[in-house]
Amino acid sequence: RVVFANRGGLGVEGFDFQKPDYAAVYQRRLRILGKLRADPSLIHVMRAYYKANPWQFVEDWGTTYDPRNIERGLPATIPFIPFPKQTELMQWIVAHWQGSRDGLVPKSRDTGASWVAIALSCTLCLFYEGMAIGFGSRKEEYVDRLDSPKSLFYKARVFLQNLPREFRGGWTREKHGAFMRLTFPDTGSVMTGEAGDNIGRGDRAALYFVDESAHLERPQLAEEALSATTNCRIDMSSVKGSSTPFSVKRRSWSPDDVFEFHWRDDPRKTEAWYENLKLTKDPTVIAQEYDIDENASVSGVVIPSDWVQAAIDAHVKLGIEPSGKRQG
Repeated sequence: RVVFANRGGLGVEGFDFQKPDYAAVYQRRLRILGKLRADPSLIHVMRAYYKANPWQFVEDWGTTYDPRNIERGLPATIPFIPFPKQTELMQWIVAHWQGSRDGLVPKSRDTGASWVAIALSCTLCLFYEGMAIGFGSRKEEYVDRLDSPKSLFYKARVFLQNLPREFRGGWTREKHGAFMRLTFPDTGSVMTGEAGDNIGRGDRAALYFVDESAHLERPQLAEEALSATTNCRIDMSSVKGSSTPFSVKRRSWSPDDVFEFHWRDDPRKTEAWYENLKLTKDPTVIAQEYDIDENASVSGVVIPSDWVQAAIDAHVKLGIEPSGKRQG
């Protein structure tokens, strides 16, 4: 009862993402960890719970890394407290994996979607026997580069090495954190990384993430290579025009299989933040990286998408009656 108070987790309801109190989170974690070490039988109960609710494990014990925190007077390495949309994304991914369905995640930049994918994947590998999860991207450095925080597997190593030893499943960075391959000794699970046109070819995975799918150099080759790799492929990407396979899927797939992740879903960001962003960034960059606007995310267009949208039903807004010939 003590361990599973507050809907099963350590309790972060009401967490202030604008003014986070990470000291309180660490104190709470240490308090529960003390109870677990005093009564190790509780760990088996918690492991069973986390296997069924992996997003709760991320909230209770996860760690993330962001060097930009230092300028705000915060440590670079902090507890990973998912905000509601991030938790919803984890639940959506698990439902698609269990239902053997592909999914698409059009996302704004800097919403933590990559961290969500990595944290969830590490958690599944820690609690499921024989799990195999793949990650693919257009460049190797985006998947793994040992000294680069932007790479996906760097994030995974940060997440794993900061877990309490009771939940690491025997994982150590030296033995199980190889380049492009993370192994989990207690469960026999594995996370692998690939890059280029042939991501996934010849491989088999329970779950496969394609990072920045809209920006693949030759997406059709990747489509062919991944065709028999997995029953659950999750493409996560900002947009790049309306003609990429990613954007075509976004328009044609069932809404249940498309998870839109907009910056407005991020409680760390405000309208004031967005207005300041517009003063410092190119409109095309904002459209592509933040607004998930396919039509405005390419440069060199004759009539910008914003103008087109503003013209729709303009006669209603202006209170005028159109007259004359229609010509194009």
